[in-house]
Amino acid sequence: MQQRASTDGQHTAFTDHSIRRVPVAPQDSPHSNELVAFWPTRATDRDYALAYADESWTHTDPATIKLAHDKLQNVWTRSPGDPAVAAQLAYTCDLIGDYQKAESLYREALKADPANLIALSNLGTHLARNGNLAAANELWQKALAINPGLEAPARNLATSEYQLGHEREALDTVQRSLSLNPDSAALLKLQKQIGPIK
Repeated sequence: MQQRASTDGQHTAFTDHSIRRVPVAPQDSPHSNELVAFWPTRATDRDYALAYADESWTHTDPATIKLAHDKLQNVWTRSPGDPAVAAQLAYTCDLIGDYQKAESLYREALKADPANLIALSNLGTHLARNGNLAAANELWQKALAINPGLEAPARNLATSEYQLGHEREALDTVQRSLSLNPDSAALLKLQKQIGPIK
């Protein structure tokens, strides 16, 4: 999972993206990077761009990321305003290190779709890294209200709450997420870091 260190000087990192994809097991036989529509109906450029974006979540090699980024950028240039394209393009911008553009695109996605989970989670990450933990927490709370099972925004929210000195809230956030993600090593580690509250 993509991480960049926070800018607050503490030993924590806020995690990018809210929706984990199941990693694809490596295959011995060579495969083409070209995606082909499964259904007989014709897929649009948007369909392909989003499919390639999905591939970039599981195959994080530079070639796959660049291919997804270029296809998404082409669709976005022709038809700006699509929140799904904006959020996915923002994520590929994060992956290639264009953080300013990524943040702008996450904001665009949320203007069109205030419930976009990728944008809520990842814009929160950008805000937290810039020291705006209160605004980040609000976005992560919105994401968790839509889907309480998302681990990354829960972990980020708990980390932020802990940094702000709200140990009880942080522990509650971790425990709620652990009830839905009981095997999460990252959440268990964070729970231990926060420790028992007296």
